[in-house]
Amino acid sequence: MGFFGKKKTDEPLENNEESILKTELESEVEKIQKEFREKETELEGLTQKITTVKEEYSTTVSSLMLVKKELNQKKMELDIIQREYRETRERSKKSELIKDEASINKFKKTEGEYSKIKDEVDEFTKKHDEIKEQIAQEQATLHNIKKQQVEVEKELEEANSRLYN
Repeated sequence: MGFFGKKKTDEPLENNEESILKTELESEVEKIQKEFREKETELEGLTQKITTVKEEYSTTVSSLMLVKKELNQKKMELDIIQREYRETRERSKKSELIKDEASINKFKKTEGEYSKIKDEVDEFTKKHDEIKEQIAQEQATLHNIKKQQVEVEKELEEANSRLYN
């Protein structure tokens, strides 16, 4: 019985050491799991931010393309109006040379068309300037979004680096 008694005193010591190691391992595992969950939550947040930035970028690019398309259309309209304006101006110069009464009436009619066209040209020029300004603003916004995207990508890379290291 003496042998059995000694074994029983050795076993609790071994069990005690094992339980201490087991407890330490469990706490270490819990700590690592907690840290993993935090990193995973942080990664999900960054991924969501990137998705949002990508959506905003896509929307902005679509809007910019529409504005650019409108600008090109307005440029074409402006070119047509400028051509008409030059033609009208040439006609008005020619009509100044003619002195009879019928020619003077035609000149007055042309002058009215000239003023209408000039008003339209002024209006299209104003719209053109507004569209130019709008494009500049959209490009600035696009630049800011690209800058944000780069920052978020850096944050994501840092988060991934921290997660895997």
